[in-house]
Amino acid sequence: MQKGISNSIILDRDVKEVSAGKLSHILSDCYINSYKIDNLTTNELEKILYDDILSFYGIEELEYREDTIDGKKLRNVNGRELHRLLGYENSVTPKFILYKFNDKLYKIVGSPDRVNEKSSENELVVEELKTYKNKRNRIPQMIKGIFQLAYYSYIYQTEEGILVMIDLNKGTKETFYFNFPYYAQSRTLEDGLSIYDLLFLLKQT
Repeated sequence: MQKGISNSIILDRDVKEVSAGKLSHILSDCYINSYKIDNLTTNELEKILYDDILSFYGIEELEYREDTIDGKKLRNVNGRELHRLLGYENSVTPKFILYKFNDKLYKIVGSPDRVNEKSSENELVVEELKTYKNKRNRIPQMIKGIFQLAYYSYIYQTEEGILVMIDLNKGTKETFYFNFPYYAQSRTLEDGLSIYDLLFLLKQT
């Protein structure tokens, strides 16, 4: 594992590019599929997944807030328009960082829905928006959002992330404030890359 590898000495052919969205998708799918236990309600499954992931990776929930919004105006619009209506203009330019894992060099690319700068400190806060219309869809959106923020935190070299979850049917907005210490970022990254490599090898057989 290496951080801060010089971009100037790296040739494109030596680097394998993978997006933070792709890694978070395969890692969240792996977790959700492994936790499908009979007789668990959706609420119970969500709590177990959420608690276990935060505990295993060392991610800390700093604050939680719930608000009410007008969900009716948001139900039948596409993703880009939905982001715009909620104040997310999708204007964040994708950024990347190089990461060495298992003797391979990866270019981890990502652009969160919003990047904020704390007024009191010269530090960035990455933010991700997820929407859903039912409880079943809520779980993968939440887990994927947490992993995406871990990757974005690494790319933007910060430890703070905000996950916004919006229920379009009920009109509720939940805001989760997380701390992603460096070891949590690198551990989620290496787990995601391990599964990514495994899936790649399986496709070659």
